[in-house]
Amino acid sequence: MIKDLAKKSGVSRQTISYILSGKGCSMQVIYKIATTLETEVDHIVLKEGFDE
Repeated sequence: MIKDLAKKSGVSRQTISYILSGKGCSMQVIYKIATTLETEVDHIVLKEGFDE
């Protein structure tokens, strides 16, 4: 999965692994991943401590 996402999005496997381990990344990387997954950025961004 990581390898396929990296190839399709143009984001390195190391960066994707870094993100999956709970680390942050730039909005540009988030946008690339969201576009590749055909979803909105806010669907993949975790908003910790956010109450509606």
